[in-house]
Amino acid sequence: MGKDEVDKKCEICFDEVEPDDVLSLACNSNHLICGECSYNYANSVLQDASFPPKCSTCRAPMPLAAFERVLKPEQHATYLNIAAMHDLELGESVVNCTHCSYFEIRTDEPCLFYCQKPDCKVGHCCTCKANLPLIGEDDDDDGFEEDSKQAEHLRHLKCGALKVEKKLFEQALQKGSSMACPSCGVLGRKDGMCTHMTCACGTTWCYVCELGEGECDKAPRKDSMVMRTPMTSEAGMYAHNEDYEYNSKRCPMFLNILQSVDEAWGNPTGEDDENDAEDDQDEEVFEEYCVSKLHHWRTLRLLKELKNKLGAPKWTELKDAFESVRNCGFRDHEIDSAGGALYQRKKNPTKRTRDSDADSD
Repeated sequence: MGKDEVDKKCEICFDEVEPDDVLSLACNSNHLICGECSYNYANSVLQDASFPPKCSTCRAPMPLAAFERVLKPEQHATYLNIAAMHDLELGESVVNCTHCSYFEIRTDEPCLFYCQKPDCKVGHCCTCKANLPLIGEDDDDDGFEEDSKQAEHLRHLKCGALKVEKKLFEQALQKGSSMACPSCGVLGRKDGMCTHMTCACGTTWCYVCELGEGECDKAPRKDSMVMRTPMTSEAGMYAHNEDYEYNSKRCPMFLNILQSVDEAWGNPTGEDDENDAEDDQDEEVFEEYCVSKLHHWRTLRLLKELKNKLGAPKWTELKDAFESVRNCGFRDHEIDSAGGALYQRKKNPTKRTRDSDADSD
């Protein structure tokens, strides 16, 4: 490929890429991925539904012909689906069979869909994804069974009437269980305690309030106290964490320290901090507990907003129509009582001292 030996290493495993490796990939900037790593790379591209595929090192495009060559048979159908979705005209959408790789590009929004693949023909409700029975194709069906099938179809036509509300519900769950970069909107979920996030787009932001470094509230700093970052010459995200115990516009740097402010954030393992530090397993449990608690609080608030927006009758209708709504894990009494702060803040001792001094004067 006309490159030095040093540059012929795989960008993923760092092993040498052999000249005769027919499953290797090279982006337009000539970064290499060996044949052994190309399968996992392709999987990550397909899981993210990103198109066209890009180099994980420099984000340069990956030649489509080369990418298609390394796909396994089980990956190819997914790739075609993603490619079709990214090549849609205005008003078009992709409808997939829930049982096989068949899909159609439609200009309408079907409520019920039947696969046209001869060896499949599985039907499903496009709103709740439940399988549908075929009508009129089984000679053994008696009148009762045929009526039962038609009743099933009518029930799922009602699903279609609530598809907008169902989508809003799903969006609330997704937004509640993840956080979005304030600049590029990419969703993600953290796997540790620190609330300082740096997106691939270069944005530094707070995982608790979702505000970027330039927008979030920060404590004023003297020049000698400023902790500078590569992104700014001003006080960085650390200043956003000062006085989080008292200031409603500030956020903690670590989620686990909230247990020192609010007893409701106590350790579910029943151990104190010192023992947790010695026990990696307990520490991991507490990390996941804190992250889950944050997202549970966030999801409840979003569901309450949606319930208030839809109104009680429509919310009840949505629950009655979809099992996934009824069994989402969030009860109505929890949703109705949502809206409080993430944690109970302390009273500011500095403010109390100033008030006391004023009274004595």
